[in-house]
Amino acid sequence: IVDVNEAVVKLYGYSSKKEVIEQCNIGTLSDFERGYTQERAEELIRKTIEEGPQHCEWLARRKNGEIFWIDIWLKKVRLGPNDYVIASGRDITHEKQIRLALDESNERFRLAFLTSPDSVNINRLSDGLYVEVNEGFCKITGYKKEEVIGKTSLELNIWANPEDRQRLVKELQEKGYCENLEAQFRCKDGRILTGLMSARVIMLKGVPHILNITRDITARKEMEKQLTEAKNKAEESDSLKTAFLHNISHEIRTPMNAIVGFSDLLRNNNLPPDRKAKYLDIIINSSKQLLSIVNDVLEISRLESRTVPVHLSSFNLNSMVEELYQLFLPRIRNLKFSYHCDLNKTDALAICDREKINQILTNLLNNAIKFTQEGSIEFGYKIMESEILWYVKDTGIGIPKEEQERVFERFYQANLQIAQLKGGSGLGLSIVKSLVEMLGGKIWLESSVGLGTTFYFTIPYNKATSQEPEHTGLSKTSFKSLNILIVEDNISNYDLVENLLSPQGASIEWAKTGTEAINMVNTSNYSLVLMDIKLPEMDGLTATRLIKKQYPHLPIIALTAFSTPEDQKQALEAGCDAFLTKPIDKKELFEIIQALSQSEFRL
Repeated sequence: IVDVNEAVVKLYGYSSKKEVIEQCNIGTLSDFERGYTQERAEELIRKTIEEGPQHCEWLARRKNGEIFWIDIWLKKVRLGPNDYVIASGRDITHEKQIRLALDESNERFRLAFLTSPDSVNINRLSDGLYVEVNEGFCKITGYKKEEVIGKTSLELNIWANPEDRQRLVKELQEKGYCENLEAQFRCKDGRILTGLMSARVIMLKGVPHILNITRDITARKEMEKQLTEAKNKAEESDSLKTAFLHNISHEIRTPMNAIVGFSDLLRNNNLPPDRKAKYLDIIINSSKQLLSIVNDVLEISRLESRTVPVHLSSFNLNSMVEELYQLFLPRIRNLKFSYHCDLNKTDALAICDREKINQILTNLLNNAIKFTQEGSIEFGYKIMESEILWYVKDTGIGIPKEEQERVFERFYQANLQIAQLKGGSGLGLSIVKSLVEMLGGKIWLESSVGLGTTFYFTIPYNKATSQEPEHTGLSKTSFKSLNILIVEDNISNYDLVENLLSPQGASIEWAKTGTEAINMVNTSNYSLVLMDIKLPEMDGLTATRLIKKQYPHLPIIALTAFSTPEDQKQALEAGCDAFLTKPIDKKELFEIIQALSQSEFRL
């Protein structure tokens, strides 16, 4: 260096030109790391002499050690007989920092653009032409980048609803941006997805473009839909259960009113025999109606817990149909009542659960009678290869088409106002459907309002070669030789059983608790024990185990209000020899007592 101007002195922080020249000549100006060394400076000077003017950005050091950027132009000149290189420069540290920051910002934007899982695309504002898309766009839409760039969204038919695009354009024109616009988009394979879009107008090389970020919310929208449906269903279910509770309260109170009222009227000692008999019939029928309601509720509970077993047996289809016909015939008023059997009686043997088929048909016939005022009711079966098609057809009020899919729902009643007038818990058809499915079949209906309804259900047809012998019952009941202990804490229940058995000659004694029963068995010789399960001090199952441990041959019959298969299983495992559910069936009680009295038990 042979000369510098004052700007160089000031730029480098020296006190004079002389100091600059002396310091630079010994190489302290640029002899440091990052490649900006004295050797490289000399190389630039040589290139300027040999190749012509040079331009570069140089990292330099001031006198105080501070590093700064300088933009330098090098040019060879001739002054007199000698060649020189003139270097002119300016401090660009601030500009360099700005550029580096901008480069970092651009790099961050580039990485965010490319790697975002959301769809990011840049479109020309004037015509919607795609100029750039990211990997998220390609994954979501199914298009490759080269299939999109240079085309418009209209050409690709991406907008499922043109109104969504119009809303976007309108907001961009009015505000310059758009946030959280929900829109429908069409993928390459035709799938429609829901996107949540935010867009903003940006300038690229002086031309307005749209920067668009879209998140696929299809799964979220589906979840929201399912949650809404579940909420609506829960509210509807709650409403139906409320209606059911009101209805079931009415259904229970109606027969209870008859039972209580007519029982009170029977106190009149001067009541004529015919009127007394009429009142007793009303009480008995109302009790059966009340029991039917309770059984429906219990049946639903059992079906929900899947504790209802299937009992297969061989039986005659025609005999069951004829029995049902004879059972319902007295209830038919002003209606034609008929049945159809597809097989002759000799060939109508099948293997299935007779009790459940009977229960299904009973429910359907009850419904038909309830909602048919005139015309006819017909029921029966047809053989369809490997299935039996059962049907119950009526000419009643019918079921509206929009309600036909729902009549099998629990607590739901089609024609609700009419159903409330006719009575019923709204559980019958739900029970029927569960029983049919339990037997491996399906159920459906055909109905027209005002013309009637036909219910169909199928079950597998398994032909039997012989029929299991039917229970013949008792020819004559006499328990004169029997000494029976009744273990019961409720005096009304005791009185009922005592009044059933004493007229048959049985000797009856009463224990009110499980503990008392054990003491009485130890001091007396009993033929039979009727054991309630729910007792004070000691429950009936515990008492049964202790009695059986000492007297294993003493027959014990569980006589309880508990009725589930689990209750029966627990009673039998505890040692009970038979299980009867309250209310007591007189015929069934007598049959079990006679069967046990003829066994090898201690009598």
